[in-house]
Amino acid sequence: MRHRAVGCRPPSFSVEFAMSFTEAVRSVLRKYVQFSGRARRSEYWWWFLVYGVVYLVALVLDANANAGTTALLAAVVLLSLFLPTLAVSVRRLHDTGRSGWWMLMTFIPVVGTILLIVWLASDSDETNRYGENPESLLSLWGLTNSVESTPDDGRPRQCVSSNCTSKGVEVTAQRCAQCGSSTQPAVPA
Repeated sequence: MRHRAVGCRPPSFSVEFAMSFTEAVRSVLRKYVQFSGRARRSEYWWWFLVYGVVYLVALVLDANANAGTTALLAAVVLLSLFLPTLAVSVRRLHDTGRSGWWMLMTFIPVVGTILLIVWLASDSDETNRYGENPESLLSLWGLTNSVESTPDDGRPRQCVSSNCTSKGVEVTAQRCAQCGSSTQPAVPA
């Protein structure tokens, strides 16, 4: 990919393209029962952390409220978060190039669960039959995999972000290389 912007440098490839905590939770809840597509490692593990903490809090509340006789709140939490957890797990397996049916490995005691954890923690495949790699630079910026990432009209563009350091610098891509915000056609001076 060529960057023809003055003052914009190409991004460092050592940067981790992980989702933040809130982005991951919003993404999983927005895709509540979406089993197609791919999920990043950060999306999966942040959700797993949220799921575990919410479930543990529900167990503690149930233990204090009911003296351990019934875990009604924990059961409600478990049932309400089961589908999004299964969906993000299937999308995470898709990201590693595996079918969601591999989730059935959990029924094999110990070995199946360990193997599944290794797969869920493994790095993403490049583009596979489940879609484009969600961690690739081009997909993060909303660009295609073409060599030249110029807009159709060919006119110079400017970053629309008010806090971008390249504000006012002409770029040729749909997304600013500095901050990742969208660009708009530059106004002739």
